[in-house]
Amino acid sequence: LELAIDTLLEVHKTIPDARLTVVGAPVKPEDFIYQEKLRASIVERGLASHIDMLGGKDSAGVLETLQSSDIFLHTSQTNSADKTIVEAMAVGLYVISSSPVYVKDIPASCAQPPEAKAYATEIIRFMQLSREERQTITKALRQSAIERHSLARLITLIMTTLREGT
Repeated sequence: LELAIDTLLEVHKTIPDARLTVVGAPVKPEDFIYQEKLRASIVERGLASHIDMLGGKDSAGVLETLQSSDIFLHTSQTNSADKTIVEAMAVGLYVISSSPVYVKDIPASCAQPPEAKAYATEIIRFMQLSREERQTITKALRQSAIERHSLARLITLIMTTLREGT
């Protein structure tokens, strides 16, 4: 989350009304401590009015939040295939990620090093495109999510694996 907050600081130099929405709730005791440190950092940096920390959401709430957004920052450094980036692509959001897991699923411009300046530069570049250009890109991302991560494709992969094992 520090990367997302640092990115917002960089973006504000060009787009002062940019906002960041964070969805998720702490679970473990150390998560609550981390959340409080983040909140203090946000206030210290003067970003409190530009960051919405929504807490946990059910799937309908997550969908609503994604649908009201322009860009999805995937800042996970776990190298695991979490579903959040696929959900964002399926909704038609532009995604920016530093995860090597998704490099094959996103355009090269979406794959950025985990650095605030790199993320911010790509956000600004994307937001300066015409509405039509942005829609063309996000439609392609949605199509990629459908083709590579749909339930139908998963069933086909499972069936192929089962057939090869017999």
